[in-house]
Amino acid sequence: MILNNLLFGLRHLRRQKFNSLLHVTGLALGMSVCILIGLFIQQELSFDGYHSKADRIYRINSVWTEAGKEFNLYASPLPLAEAIRNEMSGIETVALVRPQFKAVIEINPQKIFKQDHVLIVEPAFLDIFNINIVSGDANKALSTPYQAIVTETIAQKYFGNEDAIGKTFKYRDKFLITIGGIMRDLPSNTSLPASILLSYVPNSDFLENGDTWYFGDIEWTKLAAVTYIVLDENTDPKNVETQLKQIADKNINSAPTLDKAIQGSFEIQPLNDIHFDTTRFGGGPWVAAIDFSWLWFFACIGLIVLTLACINFLNLSTAQAFIRAREVGIRKSIGAKRSQLIGQFMGEAFIITGISGLISMIIVQSALFPLNDLLEKEITFDLLQSPELIMGLLLFVVFTALSAGLYPAWITSKFNPVVVLKSNSAGTGIQELSWLRKGFVVIQFTISTGLFMAVLLIAQQVNFMRNNDLGFETENIINVEL
Repeated sequence: MILNNLLFGLRHLRRQKFNSLLHVTGLALGMSVCILIGLFIQQELSFDGYHSKADRIYRINSVWTEAGKEFNLYASPLPLAEAIRNEMSGIETVALVRPQFKAVIEINPQKIFKQDHVLIVEPAFLDIFNINIVSGDANKALSTPYQAIVTETIAQKYFGNEDAIGKTFKYRDKFLITIGGIMRDLPSNTSLPASILLSYVPNSDFLENGDTWYFGDIEWTKLAAVTYIVLDENTDPKNVETQLKQIADKNINSAPTLDKAIQGSFEIQPLNDIHFDTTRFGGGPWVAAIDFSWLWFFACIGLIVLTLACINFLNLSTAQAFIRAREVGIRKSIGAKRSQLIGQFMGEAFIITGISGLISMIIVQSALFPLNDLLEKEITFDLLQSPELIMGLLLFVVFTALSAGLYPAWITSKFNPVVVLKSNSAGTGIQELSWLRKGFVVIQFTISTGLFMAVLLIAQQVNFMRNNDLGFETENIINVEL
């Protein structure tokens, strides 16, 4: 029976070519937009989730009060890590991380690069974060002064096809660095997209990056690093913050040379929350944080677009009900049950939705490159590498088919066969469909008009920001960094 319904549905779709094309095109475009938005949201939600200890990794943030004004910063003092090791319990691992901005790398006098995404890290960094080492001894490299681990991309960039292990480069025109390991490029959904990991050396010239916050003249008031910790299993985060407060009171708030108007403290932040923290200078040194409410906004846009596509499907299906009324009457008169008719019409809906889903996957794959270029992301759509994605798409297709096809199938199968065959109409069923179509058309045009006005408003705002007269000449002006 199911096979017969599918064959009949395919014959019907083939006979109604133009109508089928409208069905498929509308649903395919709506599903494509929804899938693209879903992939973007999935990318954002997956930030830092690939680390095996992600649920126990925390960043220690600093909270400073100066003359009644509060400063929330992701940086912390350099001595904090050592104090945690010596004075705190419930901590499995702690590591200092010092981001470097726009470092100059010299391979030889003819090959000089400006390199961002350089991290100076302690060896424990490898115990906190998942770093995939391709070659070399990573622990030895980060335990040895002036050694480095570089990504495969950087190794290729600096040394071509030569083995980079043991090669050297000059860092900031002062320090000779030896490459001791090569790691895989970090995934795009990381808040620390490091290209080079340098071993930690307590040398102020080596650590300097021009991004230190000063709240006083003692070492504990200079926020010069980012501190990450891994909590022991079953450790209460509140207990950790209590111990951090004791360290802050001991080393900062009771310091005799510190102005009494300045108070410092520390708080811990789960790794998975960092990407959504817009209060601490964008969440981190390199990757801009995103407000979580924006994800809800994009999700709503995706649902609205899919709803419009389903409404379009409903309108086309109910319009066809007038044509198919006699078919329903004949089928009922020869013994077809209503459940069988619903199954037939739902089969057609699943065929249309399935075809639309296949086309939407082609559209999504084609649109990813320009979308990644626009958003500066690395969103991927690899079905072969993600069984979860396949299952999600199948459920998405089923949900769309049910949303778009269930009501037309139910109402069309409701037609009275006697009335249909006598008068070529469906009585109250047609009247009900007529009101339904009018209502859906009003809803469709209302939502479409609202979206169109919103797009115009956003376009005007962006145009204003790009083209508004700033009051001074902006052409032929360059900025030279020292």
